Amino acid sequence: MVENGGKWRKQLTSLADPATTLSVARYFGDRIVELRNEKDFSVRDLAKMVGVSAPFLTDVEKKRRYPADDTLAKLAKALGTTVEDLKTYDNRPPTKELAELADEDVDYAFVFRKIVDRVKESGMSPGDVERRFFPGEQTDEDQK
Repeated sequence: MVENGGKWRKQLTSLADPATTLSVARYFGDRIVELRNEKDFSVRDLAKMVGVSAPFLTDVEKKRRYPADDTLAKLAKALGTTVEDLKTYDNRPPTKELAELADEDVDYAFVFRKIVDRVKESGMSPGDVERRFFPGEQTDEDQK
């Protein structure tokens, strides 16, 4: 760690082309920290650029809050990435979307309940569920 302007920062170097380097982040807040550190922005710097408070941004990084779509777009722009990239790290359960599907068609509610019951009864892992619904695709468990 090297002192930089009175702040301690990790200095990460990579022999790989930065455009092809894969993220090590698994969660949205971790991705924000990763990109912020790559740009050498402090929390206050980034918060000011995006138009949010530093405590709010800290809450986002610590996975306590999630930004609204307009703030998400500003974060993506300031961090030099896309909204789509950031959304791939959104690990919040899609409860709103599931509820909307169940409200639109009661058959979805029954199917969702069957899936939940089957997972609980069998002790299926998230990777097991992914392999069942998305055969042939690599799961997070397979990547570990």
